[in-house]
Amino acid sequence: MLKQLEPILFGIEFPEYQSGERGYNAARGGSTLKLAYLCGSLCSIWDMYATAIIRHKKVYPPLLIYPAQWKGQLPKKITRMRVNEAFGLQLKEGIEENISDAIGIGQWTIEKQKMLQINYKLREPTERKDF
Repeated sequence: MLKQLEPILFGIEFPEYQSGERGYNAARGGSTLKLAYLCGSLCSIWDMYATAIIRHKKVYPPLLIYPAQWKGQLPKKITRMRVNEAFGLQLKEGIEENISDAIGIGQWTIEKQKMLQINYKLREPTERKDF
């Protein structure tokens, strides 16, 4: 799929500690560390893609997005309801709220693309360089 679409921008929610009982339990149970590991793994895959697959294009480094950046303090329920309404979906409470988060992150990234390009001028896109 990456080969066909040849994206140049990758946005992913960067895990951070959430206050409150739910955040405390997630951190205590190791879920936050597992999520951080997954985030790092996906960023590594993006780096391999950027250097091995698209040798002829400029590809930007992974964009790490904090939850507060793309959704503020909205609870998952509200995010799910907004995504359902915007995209005509019927995602349910529970694990499907993670799907609505992923869609929301993608939507935010697309809507903010012009702003992101301005911010990326601070860090030029990378090109593959063989040693």
